[in-house]
Amino acid sequence: MNDKDWKETLTAMDRNRAFIESWSEAEPEPAAARCEFSRHRTLAHLRAAQEFYLEAVLAFAERDNPSVTVLHAWRRFTLNGYEVLPWRTHLEAYQKDRTTWEQLVRNPSLDRSRGGRFNRNERTIESMTQGLVTHEQAHFEALLAREAMPKRG
Repeated sequence: MNDKDWKETLTAMDRNRAFIESWSEAEPEPAAARCEFSRHRTLAHLRAAQEFYLEAVLAFAERDNPSVTVLHAWRRFTLNGYEVLPWRTHLEAYQKDRTTWEQLVRNPSLDRSRGGRFNRNERTIESMTQGLVTHEQAHFEALLAREAMPKRG
């Protein structure tokens, strides 16, 4: 990734955060089987995914070539009962972790090509950041498409 692409990734990261922060609070909908059926479930999933990726990003920044194995985002979501936790709990955790990530990747001395193994796959800080951004955007598109569908009834 060249410097222009990296700057675009960081700009997209900011846009994604602002988009989430613009959402109105939503009640948990435990019966929502998929993220696009519920803004609450989408936020909870994006929180879990960000936690999942951030563990590796922090390890990559701290030491050379670590091998990081973490609980997958969906397992974290299920085991921690994210589908029923309050909106504010998810939003505050998402914002706290996003601030940590943003401070790290905006540090001018950061080598964004640092990496290691993440759940047995070679990754870098740069690829994890890009992965987070595109993952969030895919969920936004699915949620917005679902909300744009005419209601039956």
